Amino acid sequence: MQKISTSEEIFQLPAVWNDEDEIYRLFVEIKRPRQIDPAGYDRKVSFWRDLITSYARFYRIVVITEQSLTDVFKRSFASDGVVYKPRCLHQVLSEMMNMGLVKIVDNGNIVNSLLNVGFEWVIKKPVTWAWSLLSGEETTKEDLNKRIYGTADTPLYLTDLVAPLCEDFLNECKSNHDSLIMDGHVYSLEDFDEALKGFFRHVNSREFIKNQLCERAYIKIDSSVSIPLVFLLTQDVPANLDPITLSSIAHLRKTMKLITQDQERLSNGISLRYQKIKALVRSNRKYDALSLLRRCKQVEKELERKAQYLVQLENLELKISAAKDNKTVLNAISEANSALKRITGGLSGLEDAERAMDDLAENIEEQGAVSQALASPIDSLSQDLDEDKLAEELDDLMAAESRERPKKTEDSLDISKFPSPPSRKVGESAEEEEEVLQALSSLNLNQSQSLKAKPKFNASR
Repeated sequence: MQKISTSEEIFQLPAVWNDEDEIYRLFVEIKRPRQIDPAGYDRKVSFWRDLITSYARFYRIVVITEQSLTDVFKRSFASDGVVYKPRCLHQVLSEMMNMGLVKIVDNGNIVNSLLNVGFEWVIKKPVTWAWSLLSGEETTKEDLNKRIYGTADTPLYLTDLVAPLCEDFLNECKSNHDSLIMDGHVYSLEDFDEALKGFFRHVNSREFIKNQLCERAYIKIDSSVSIPLVFLLTQDVPANLDPITLSSIAHLRKTMKLITQDQERLSNGISLRYQKIKALVRSNRKYDALSLLRRCKQVEKELERKAQYLVQLENLELKISAAKDNKTVLNAISEANSALKRITGGLSGLEDAERAMDDLAENIEEQGAVSQALASPIDSLSQDLDEDKLAEELDDLMAAESRERPKKTEDSLDISKFPSPPSRKVGESAEEEEEVLQALSSLNLNQSQSLKAKPKFNASR
C-alpha cells in the first residue's frame, strides 16, 4: 500500500504525532498483555486501529499489509537524527484480526493461510497455554509477537470498509459516467475499469473491490460478446437486455471516442501550422508558407471528413436505440398475447368466451323484460281504453234495457209488503204447492179489505 497524496486534500495525522516522547511509546512493541496491563494495551491498540482505519477510508484503501503500513507511518525523530518505524503493527493487526476487523485476502493461498491459522489457534495455542499452566513458564511474550495472519507481506482487507466503498463507487459511477441505455446502468468493461481506476487509486484495492462487486452481486460481467459489458444489478434493471445490441452501441461509442480524439489532435496540429505559416510570411518565405498552407488545407479536409463520420455514427447509434426500443415493445406485445391465449385457451377459448358473452347478454335482456313486466300494475291494460266510448256504450245498453222492460201498472204490487222468502228450500210436494197458491191468493184479496184469518204457512218445511 502506497501513500497517496493529492494537491487538494492531504491526510491529517493526529496531534499526538508531533509529541516525540508520546509517539515513541506508541511505536515500540507491546510488552505486556491485556491481562497484566489492560489500559496500556487497549490504548496502543485503539490508537493504531483508529489511525489505520481513518487513513484507509480517506484514501479509499481496502487492502493493506503490515509492511506497507510500516513504511507509511514511519517518522523522523529530529532529536535523535534517525527515522523510526512502528514495531507494534503486527501485534495490532493480529488483535484486529481477532476482533474481525481485518481478514486475509483470498489470493489463491487462502487454504494454506486458513490451515496455518487453524493450527495456531486449535492446536498450538491450547497446548502452549496448558504447558504454561503446568510448568509456570512465561509464554505471553511469544504470544504477543506472533503473527496470526502469516507474514508481513500477507495482504489483509478491512472488513468494515468494503460495503461502504462499493456503494460509494456505484453511486459515483451512475452519476458521472454515461450508460449504454437510458433506462438502466450498463457499461463497457473498458469504461468500467476506467471508472474504477479513477475512484480507487490503490491498485490492490481496485482489483479487490472489483472482485467483491461480482461476489456480492453488485455487478455482472458478460464476456460472451465482442466488447465485454458490465451490468449494474439494481432493483430497476430493465428486462430483455440484448447483449449483442448493447455491445454494438459500445463499439460505436468507442469508435466515436477515437474519432473525437483524432479531431482534437488534428485541430491542435492545424493551429500550430497556422502559427508557422504566419512566421514564414513575416520572414518573407512565401513559397514555404504556401506549401505549408496547402498541407494545412488537406488536414482541414480530413478534419471535416472525420466530423461527417462522427455525425453518421451518432445517427446510427440513434437508429440502433430506436430498433432496440421497437424490439422491446414487440416482445411486450408478444408476451401479452401469449398470456391472453394461455388464460382464454387460444382461439377456441376466445370463441367460447365470445359465445358465452352473447348468451349472457341475451339472458340479461330477457330477465330485464320479465322484471319490467312484473313491475307493471295489473290495470295497466285498461289505461289505453277510451272512457267516453265506454260511457256511450253503457248508455246504449241502458236504453235498450228500458225498451224491453214491460210497462208498469199503477196497481203493481208493493214489494215491501211481500213476506220474506223462506230461509231454506221449499219442498216440491203437491200439498206444499197448494198452500203457497192459497197464500198468494189471500194476499191479492187483502189489498181492498182487511185479512180476516191468516192461513198458516209453514216455511220451515
